Amino acid sequence: MMTYFRGTDRPAICSWAVVIGIVVNILCILAFLPAFGLPGAALAMTAGYVASSLVLGVAFKSATGQSFIHTWLPRRSDVATLMVVAQCLLRSRSQEEETSIPSE
Repeated sequence: MMTYFRGTDRPAICSWAVVIGIVVNILCILAFLPAFGLPGAALAMTAGYVASSLVLGVAFKSATGQSFIHTWLPRRSDVATLMVVAQCLLRSRSQEEETSIPSE
Protein backbone atom coordinates (compact mmCIF):
# COMPACT_ATOMS: atom_id res chain seq x y z
CA MET A 1 0.00 0.00 0.00
CA MET A 2 2.94 2.29 0.53
CA THR A 3 3.70 1.92 -3.16
CA TYR A 4 0.15 3.05 -3.96
CA PHE A 5 0.43 6.18 -1.83
CA ARG A 6 3.88 7.06 -3.14
CA GLY A 7 2.68 6.51 -6.70
CA THR A 8 -0.34 8.75 -6.18
CA ASP A 9 1.85 11.50 -4.70
CA ARG A 10 0.74 11.04 -1.08
CA PRO A 11 3.98 10.13 0.72
CA ALA A 12 2.83 11.79 3.95
CA ILE A 13 0.47 8.88 4.57
CA CYS A 14 3.44 6.49 4.37
CA SER A 15 5.38 8.66 6.82
CA TRP A 16 2.51 8.76 9.28
CA ALA A 17 2.08 4.99 9.09
CA VAL A 18 5.77 4.47 9.85
CA VAL A 19 5.76 6.99 12.72
CA ILE A 20 2.68 5.45 14.31
CA GLY A 21 4.17 1.97 13.93
CA ILE A 22 7.41 3.09 15.60
CA VAL A 23 5.58 4.80 18.47
CA VAL A 24 3.45 1.70 19.10
CA ASN A 25 6.57 -0.46 18.88
CA ILE A 26 8.50 1.64 21.43
CA LEU A 27 5.57 1.80 23.85
CA CYS A 28 5.03 -1.95 23.60
CA ILE A 29 8.75 -2.68 24.03
CA LEU A 30 8.76 -0.59 27.20
CA ALA A 31 5.75 -2.52 28.47
CA PHE A 32 6.48 -6.06 27.25
CA LEU A 33 10.26 -6.43 27.26
CA PRO A 34 10.75 -6.29 31.04
CA ALA A 35 7.86 -8.67 31.64
CA PHE A 36 8.34 -11.19 28.81
CA GLY A 37 11.89 -10.78 27.50
CA LEU A 38 12.50 -11.62 23.85
CA PRO A 39 8.95 -12.92 23.25
CA GLY A 40 7.76 -9.53 24.50
CA ALA A 41 10.04 -7.79 22.00
CA ALA A 42 8.61 -9.97 19.22
CA LEU A 43 5.09 -9.09 20.36
CA ALA A 44 6.01 -5.39 20.37
CA MET A 45 7.36 -5.61 16.82
CA THR A 46 4.19 -7.34 15.71
CA ALA A 47 2.05 -4.66 17.35
CA GLY A 48 4.01 -1.96 15.54
CA TYR A 49 3.55 -3.66 12.18
CA VAL A 50 -0.16 -4.16 12.83
CA ALA A 51 -0.59 -0.49 13.78
CA SER A 52 1.25 0.63 10.65
CA SER A 53 -0.82 -1.72 8.50
CA LEU A 54 -4.05 -0.47 10.03
CA VAL A 55 -3.13 3.14 9.29
CA LEU A 56 -2.36 2.23 5.69
CA GLY A 57 -5.51 0.12 5.42
CA VAL A 58 -7.80 2.88 6.71
CA ALA A 59 -6.12 5.45 4.45
CA PHE A 60 -6.38 3.09 1.46
CA LYS A 61 -10.08 2.48 2.12
CA SER A 62 -10.63 6.22 2.39
CA ALA A 63 -8.70 6.92 -0.81
CA THR A 64 -10.17 4.15 -2.97
CA GLY A 65 -13.49 3.26 -1.39
CA GLN A 66 -12.59 -0.44 -1.47
CA SER A 67 -13.69 -2.53 1.47
CA PHE A 68 -11.18 -4.23 3.77
CA ILE A 69 -12.36 -7.65 2.60
CA HIS A 70 -11.85 -6.73 -1.06
CA THR A 71 -8.39 -5.37 -0.25
CA TRP A 72 -7.08 -8.14 2.03
CA LEU A 73 -8.93 -11.32 1.02
CA PRO A 74 -7.00 -13.29 -1.60
CA ARG A 75 -8.90 -13.99 -4.81
CA ARG A 76 -8.77 -17.22 -6.80
CA SER A 77 -6.44 -15.55 -9.29
CA ASP A 78 -4.05 -14.66 -6.44
CA VAL A 79 -3.97 -18.27 -5.27
CA ALA A 80 -3.50 -19.51 -8.85
CA THR A 81 -0.55 -17.14 -9.31
CA LEU A 82 1.02 -18.35 -6.07
CA MET A 83 0.62 -21.96 -7.19
CA VAL A 84 2.36 -21.23 -10.50
CA VAL A 85 5.23 -19.49 -8.73
CA ALA A 86 5.56 -22.35 -6.23
CA GLN A 87 5.63 -24.92 -9.04
CA CYS A 88 8.33 -22.96 -10.89
CA LEU A 89 10.42 -22.71 -7.73
CA LEU A 90 10.08 -26.42 -7.04
CA ARG A 91 11.02 -27.30 -10.64
CA SER A 92 14.01 -24.98 -10.48
CA ARG A 93 15.16 -26.51 -7.20
CA SER A 94 14.83 -30.07 -8.46
CA GLN A 95 16.81 -29.18 -11.60
CA GLU A 96 19.56 -27.69 -9.43
CA GLU A 97 19.71 -30.85 -7.35
CA GLU A 98 19.96 -33.02 -10.49
CA THR A 99 22.83 -30.99 -11.93
CA SER A 100 24.78 -30.53 -8.72
CA ILE A 101 28.02 -32.46 -8.33
CA PRO A 102 28.03 -34.74 -5.30
CA SER A 103 30.63 -33.80 -2.73
CA GLU A 104 33.35 -36.29 -1.95
